[in-house]
Amino acid sequence: MLHVTIVTPFGMVYDGEAEEVCAPGFEGEFGVLDNHIPFLTRGREGVASLMIQGKKTYYAVGQSFIEVGPNKVLILAESALTADQIEREKVEADLAAAEKRLAESDLRLDDPVVDRIKHDIGLAQARLKVIGMH
Repeated sequence: MLHVTIVTPFGMVYDGEAEEVCAPGFEGEFGVLDNHIPFLTRGREGVASLMIQGKKTYYAVGQSFIEVGPNKVLILAESALTADQIEREKVEADLAAAEKRLAESDLRLDDPVVDRIKHDIGLAQARLKVIGMH
């Protein structure tokens, strides 16, 4: 069993036990089971899942730092929402606005503003995916 803690700037999102954690790491998605080798990584926006008593719970997470120990996972995320906390219409509007900003942008691809727009798009897509998994 893993002790899992998910925290955002707005407070504790989850603090309890899980059999498995999957999270979107900076280099790709990864899974954690009991007795995993310890590591620290930067996470990207995407879908994190916890297997709790045989049932998966999904979270749309923003950028994060993730610490894994032999029997623990700590996710410090800019945001973490379950499907019932997400407003589909607002997210769809946010996604459309971000995609429009990117399409109309005359910025260079290495401009930090482009990175932020891509982040907004990824976060909106993750939120819609979590709604679809519910």
